[in-house]
Parts: sequence; structure tokens; C-alpha cells
Amino acid sequence: MQTVKEYADIWLPNRLIDGEPLKDRTAEMYRKMLDEHILPTLGRLPVSSITADDIEQWHAVTLTKQPTYRLRASEWSPSLVPVRLGDFRR
Repeated sequence: MQTVKEYADIWLPNRLIDGEPLKDRTAEMYRKMLDEHILPTLGRLPVSSITADDIEQWHAVTLTKQPTYRLRASEWSPSLVPVRLGDFRR
């Protein structure tokens, strides 16, 4: 089963915004967000096992003192782990 880390390593270099690859600074910010705030908690979990509860628990303790980054993480993380659509096996 593919882990969140394995999926992220494929997802990030292939991520498009408005049909265009990420700009370098955006990709760097995403990588930092992954490495520092998402993968330490969720990285070893199989993507197919992630639940809305997992994401809610992660979000409850992530970046609580940095609301702007917290909002960014919650905005783009569903494209990495698409729980908002209820599609846990993407």
C-alpha cells in the first residue's frame, strides 16, 4: 500500500495550478509544509487508511500559532489526501 509520503513524493513534482507547474518558491513552501508539518504525523500511514478523523486530529495540533500557514496547509492538503471529497483511496 502506498503511504502518504510515497504519494507526496509523486504528487508534489506533478502538482499543477491552473494547468501550470508550481513556481519554485511555491514548490519549496509545499515541500517545507510536507516535511515539517504533514509527513511527521501522516507520512507512514497508507493513503487508503486515512480518515477524516486522522485529518481532523492532525489539523487540531498543526500550526496552531501560525494561522496563515495553517490555513494554507488545510487548503491544499485535500489534493494530497482528498478527505473533503470522501475519497480516501485516491
